[in-house]
Amino acid sequence: MYITEYDLMVAEDRTRELQSEMRAIRMAKAARAEIADHPSLLDRLAALAGRGTHGQASRGKVGAAA
Repeated sequence: MYITEYDLMVAEDRTRELQSEMRAIRMAKAARAEIADHPSLLDRLAALAGRGTHGQASRGKVGAAA
């Protein structure tokens, strides 16, 4: 399959690069799982603000319908 020593060296380098990329992907997935378990302060504030806006909008609709 590999004709020359150079082809073999290129294949070995590419294998190392792919292994490094896969390691980085696994680390990113693990970090994402941790982040999902613990939302950031910004995410919590956005959710809190969204709930407040939703509550005000629903009250306004009820008042207008009554």
